Amino acid sequence: MMLFRLLLVTGLLAVLTSAHEEDACINGRARLIDGENYYTGTAQFCKNGRWVYFIYTGWGDTQSRLLCNQLGYSQADSYQSLPDNENIEFVSISCLGRETAISQCFFTFSGLSSHRSAVYVTCKRADFKRFWNFVEFWRLLQLCEALLVIIGILVWMVRICWGCGCCNCCPCKKRKKEERNKRKERGNRNEREEENVHRNGQRQYVRTSNMT
Repeated sequence: MMLFRLLLVTGLLAVLTSAHEEDACINGRARLIDGENYYTGTAQFCKNGRWVYFIYTGWGDTQSRLLCNQLGYSQADSYQSLPDNENIEFVSISCLGRETAISQCFFTFSGLSSHRSAVYVTCKRADFKRFWNFVEFWRLLQLCEALLVIIGILVWMVRICWGCGCCNCCPCKKRKKEERNKRKERGNRNEREEENVHRNGQRQYVRTSNMT
């Protein structure tokens, strides 16, 4: 039972780590949030340990491409502005065009504002090449590891339950009860047979005595 709990906790931790890895704010990391799917959303960048939004002013195809490249996509499909935001922190960005990721560009903090527009980016949907990207490969590896742990837990539970090793699940109880009833019935049958043999022996002895 202790092994089962350890495997269960390990599987849950692996799933939670894989699912919330992108929430950790590490300087230079970018992400898309509040999107319709995994390759669209409002662009954010982690700077000095906090998530900030990109200003739409000055944003273009180059910035979109670099952002999508950093996230593991081959290129960007489109981008648009998101006006009327809450009082959020913005950052402006300047790229030379020869960068390979948006974290290599120059950033300038613009402070808190509710009147500036953020950037909503749509990256090109994942294709075969994307999975060879290191970031995506690492995420896929973590997901596979979590799935293998969960599958191992399920297989272990099935083997224990149906094998009636040490658990008290319903199949175990039912099978154990049936086995006890069979043993009890077999024992009662043997007792009746022995009793019949004993009685027959007594009757035969009485007949022999009467004949003599």
